Amino acid sequence: MIKPRLAFPRNAGPRLCLALAVFFAAPLAAPAQQAALLAHDLSGFALDMTIDQVTSVANHPLTALGPSQYQVVVDGIDYNFTFSAQGHLYRIDSRQVLGRAPLDSAFAATLTDRLTQKFGPPQSNQFLSGPAIWMFQESYTGPKGEKLTRESESLIVQVTANSTQPVSVEMQLAAPRIQRRDAAPPPTPSK
Repeated sequence: MIKPRLAFPRNAGPRLCLALAVFFAAPLAAPAQQAALLAHDLSGFALDMTIDQVTSVANHPLTALGPSQYQVVVDGIDYNFTFSAQGHLYRIDSRQVLGRAPLDSAFAATLTDRLTQKFGPPQSNQFLSGPAIWMFQESYTGPKGEKLTRESESLIVQVTANSTQPVSVEMQLAAPRIQRRDAAPPPTPSK
C-alpha cells in the first residue's frame, strides 16, 4: 500500500517532520466505513485491544496509573490507556511534544490533511485556536421504547504551544460503545 506523503511547511524543522511522520505511521484504514472513524488506532494502538496486545505493540512494560489505567512512552509519545471492565482498550490519550515550530496556517493545513487522510474529515476544525473533533453517534432504544442517540466513538485533537513551551499535539481517541458493551451483563444461554 502506498501511503500519501505528508508535505511539511518549509520552515518546519527536521524533528517536527520526523515526529509527525512517526505519530501517523500506522496504516490507513479501508475507506468502506461510513458513519464512523476510518481508522481506530493511534500509531498501532487500536481500540478494543487487550492489555497484552497493547504491551506487545508498545514493546515496553505498561505502568499502572489506577484501576484499568496504564501509561507508556514510546518514541517520545506519552500514551495513557483506559480499559473496560473486561480488559478491552476503549480510550487512548496521547501527547507528543514536537519542539519549536511556527504555528501558522501551513502547519494547520498539513496536520488537518494528514488527520483527514487517516480518520476522515472532522465534524469541527478550529486549528489552531481550538481542537479538531470527530464525533459519531449511534441510535438505540431507551427503556420506555423511545429512540435516542449516544456517542459511539470520537477523536479530539488539540495543538498547544505558547511563547515558553514547545508545540505539542494531544489526541484522545475513545469508543464508549466498547465500555458499554463490556459493562453489559453477558447474555443468558437459551434452554
